[in-house]
Parts: sequence; structure tokens; C-alpha cells
Amino acid sequence: MMRKSQIDVFCREWAVDGLVIPIRVYSEPKRNNWRVSIASQSVIMRFPSREWHKASSTCLEWGQTWLKLQMIRSPHLFSRFKEKKYFSGKVIFTCFGYYELRLQDSAKSGSQSSIRHGLIILNLSNSMDATTRNRTVPMLISKALVNHHRQDFCELVSQINQETFQFRYNKIMLKYTHHMWGSCSFRRNLNFSTRLFMAPDPVIRYLIIHELAHLQYYDHSRRFWSLVRRAMPEYTIWNRWLREQGPMLQF
Repeated sequence: MMRKSQIDVFCREWAVDGLVIPIRVYSEPKRNNWRVSIASQSVIMRFPSREWHKASSTCLEWGQTWLKLQMIRSPHLFSRFKEKKYFSGKVIFTCFGYYELRLQDSAKSGSQSSIRHGLIILNLSNSMDATTRNRTVPMLISKALVNHHRQDFCELVSQINQETFQFRYNKIMLKYTHHMWGSCSFRRNLNFSTRLFMAPDPVIRYLIIHELAHLQYYDHSRRFWSLVRRAMPEYTIWNRWLREQGPMLQF
């Protein structure tokens, strides 16, 4: 018998207009409404457990109709689900400049990345299948950029902090994350997604200011947003840009 508090999760894939879209369905006992949202790597659907178990096909039909409508209204939101093509000669544009991608097969079991003379060089294990290769390449690109430009980004954070708050912080961490753009820990460490490297300069500045402001206020209260606004009066423009265009920032 299902526990009253248990949340069931079901995973599916839908082929819609040539795209294969991963779907995660949550059946939640305490939910009273139906909701669909487009996350970075999947579409999330949430339904009340009693309605899901009674008429799951109806719930899914409703969700699919919602998706098709969104694809007409906001097609750019679904670009994240298009399979990326990686090949030698592909140009990677970043805030540090542009790089040409160079893919090389390797007999070794592991894969490596480096930057030399304007090239992002990836040595990819030839034992990987196509799916694993496509998942590995963006992480290696991110790793190469972090290794090469970590100091540049840290100096940018320090410069913006000196121009605005002059707060004390500890470490700066850079990772290829999809679920968040940045965070600030109670230990005063700042975390940023390397996807920022592909954003316009004002967006990068806004996100750095956003996380620096969390050193003062760990919530998103009025005081927090007031602090952000004092440092960057036009921040709402770039906050909106990030919500609308951010999903397209993928290596």
C-alpha cells in the first residue's frame, strides 16, 4: 500500500516535432493542481496522486497538449532538447574570446581536454559510444575553460566586488551545472555555472552581483533585491534575458 506522503516519479520520452523530450512525472499526494514546467534537461509534470492513479492517460494528454502549445508560442524554449553536434572546426564563443574545437580519438580509457593556440583540444576515448561522447564533450569543454581562465574569472569577481559591495568571501567554485546559475554558501563560498562563460557581459555582471549580494542576505527578500538594484539599477533587464535566453547557453 502506498504511503500517504510518498511521491512517485515516472520517466518517459516524447517525440514531438522531431525532438525527443525527456519527461519526468511526479505524482504528489499533497498537490491540488496540475502543473508543467520546462527545466534545463527535461519537462517536469506534477499531478495530484489521486487524479494520476485514477486517469493517468488524461493527465498525460493534457501535458502533451500544453507542450505543443508552448512550442508554437515560445519555440526557443525547446532548443535545449536539440541534439548538439560536435566536430573539429566548430567555434565556441565565450566571454574570454572564441575558440576552435579540435576532437581527437584516443586509445586511452579516459578523456582529456586542454587549450592551446586558440584551440580547445579534446582527446576522446574511442571506447565511448555516441551518447556518452555527446554527454562528455560539453563537460570537457567546461573543464578546459576553467583550467585556462579560472584566474581571469576570479579577478572579474574581485573587481566587481570592489566596485560595489566590498564584501568578504572565501572560495570561488566553477562547475558545469544546469540546475542553477550560481549560489552562495553559509561558509561564504561563491559557486557559478560555467555556462555563464557564454553569456553577454552585462548578464555575467548581474549574476556576480546577485551572488555577492547573498553574502549580505541569504534570501530573496526586498532587502536583497534593493541591494542588487543599488549595485545594478537595470538588473531586471538581464534577469529577464537569463530566464528567456539562458536555456540556450549550452557548450
